[in-house]
Amino acid sequence: MKKFFTGILITIGIASASSLDVGGPVLDIYPGARPTGMAGAFAAFDGDIMSIYYNDAGLATIKGFKVYTLQHSNWLQALINDAYYEFGAVAIPTSKGVIGVSLTYLTVGEVSLSDPDNPDIIYTFVPYDVIAKTSFAGKINRKLSFGLGASVYYSFLVPAEILRKVFGIYSNSKGDALTFTLDGGILYKEKNYSIGASLLHIGPHLHYTGSDSYDPLPWTLRIGAKAHKTFENVTFTLSGDLSKILINIQKDLADSGLAFIWKDTYKHIGMEVSFADLIYMRFGYFEDLLGSRIGPTFGLGARYQNFAFDISDDRFIYAFTSKAATSKPNFRFQLTFMQQIKEKPRDTLPDLIVIVRDSSTGKPISATVTLKNVKSGKIYTFEGKGNVKAEIKPGDYILTVENPHYETVKRNITFSKNGQQVEISLPRKAHGKLFITIVDSIRGIPVFGTIMIGDIEADTNMLEIDLPVGTYALRIEAPDYAPYYNLVDIKANGNDTLKVLLEPTTSTLTIIPDRSIDIDIFKEGDLIISETISGKRNFKLGPGTFTVVVRCDECGEKRMDVISRPGEDMTLEIKDGKVEIKEGGDGS
Repeated sequence: MKKFFTGILITIGIASASSLDVGGPVLDIYPGARPTGMAGAFAAFDGDIMSIYYNDAGLATIKGFKVYTLQHSNWLQALINDAYYEFGAVAIPTSKGVIGVSLTYLTVGEVSLSDPDNPDIIYTFVPYDVIAKTSFAGKINRKLSFGLGASVYYSFLVPAEILRKVFGIYSNSKGDALTFTLDGGILYKEKNYSIGASLLHIGPHLHYTGSDSYDPLPWTLRIGAKAHKTFENVTFTLSGDLSKILINIQKDLADSGLAFIWKDTYKHIGMEVSFADLIYMRFGYFEDLLGSRIGPTFGLGARYQNFAFDISDDRFIYAFTSKAATSKPNFRFQLTFMQQIKEKPRDTLPDLIVIVRDSSTGKPISATVTLKNVKSGKIYTFEGKGNVKAEIKPGDYILTVENPHYETVKRNITFSKNGQQVEISLPRKAHGKLFITIVDSIRGIPVFGTIMIGDIEADTNMLEIDLPVGTYALRIEAPDYAPYYNLVDIKANGNDTLKVLLEPTTSTLTIIPDRSIDIDIFKEGDLIISETISGKRNFKLGPGTFTVVVRCDECGEKRMDVISRPGEDMTLEIKDGKVEIKEGGDGS
């Protein structure tokens, strides 16, 4: 009985004798005429429905179309006359992502067995495998996509009646197996290249009723890259994949090393040449050294409007022993139809036009219009100048119209389904004036800085402003001074003055030499200034103790410690070879 199961499985899985210990060989047969024409190098492709097998993340960029595809193949006619491999899929974009559904069917055709007790009695049956898969793909960001898939896999080998009559197995079993698999993948796409990785066929062992064996599924890691370049109407696409069945990988690595792991890794290289997105030529090279599948693949494709037809042939990768066998093609025929999704017409909402004008001049003014639905509490906000257009559902609303230079107006309105206009006149707020000056808090001298209040920002040491009544945040910044923050009230028809005292963060060391000197200034042993000067110079110093070194031909080298206190300036005078420090400076 076990030999029978093994024989059927080998027949079905002739194309996938990899890692040699896995079951479910139909999972390792590559669908799609476009991918197989490129030797299965398809993990980094996107926007193609066949990504549902190679890397679900590639579905994420299918936008605006429902995509249907059907593939037919008279599978390996050189070995089995009536074997068929069928594949169909559909991809449907949604607002959240792309949903994909696929169905795979494989049969070796009709199998005949004779009754061991009566050779004249012949039993016939048709083994088959079916895989139903559902996928979802979405975008993480503009360049990165993800995809997830789940499949139900059913395999039927032999009816229960034949198990009883031919093999003497008396049970309710019928030589079938049922399991599930999970897939996942990611894809990173730039303008002219993309990189993809997927983990495929992850699921529990495959167990046929009536058999005592449990076969692991071909858990597969697939990574790939793709690049393309367009020259006028001709596009060249080059892709490459590595796929490795992960079953027994730790044991293989320990027993046979990396060389064996590399030998048991499938290598895929593919090229596609597109002429004006109408005609496609494809070439590939596939290498599975352990499974003796090595050779080139070929494919052609044509596209017209919403239809695409593709054909591929990979007969040369199989280790047939006769030229007659090799002469029989292993075609995959694929027809794809792309149906554009018509967006549902959006319900046309009636327009509410809020006409906003200055109450004194009647001129249109800009405003922010807020509408709060009395029943639901939902808030809608619109902005504009003069005529503010709002698209909302009919109902009762609280209308609020705002402009920072005008009084806010609120009104209850009932908005009908026929649309309407509402006129709002905003009275201008009372204004007040404020005169701001900036002064050094210690030196008492004017300070040039940046004054920010309301929507005003000015670089000056004094500023007169005219603002609507209200409370405003005032911020003033100037180099070498601590920032100033405060709240100020603008009163109606006010004319106030504000003197802002900025706290200095530095002092000024003024050096007045009567000859050319070299000067070095140190802070905690670090040299921060080193110059040669022959005239008056000012140096800004932060708080702390500084060491000043003066050198000249007549005065030699003089060294002294200077204590800097913010706002307390100092003068260093060099005259007639003497060096003298004094309190006070020009503060500039």
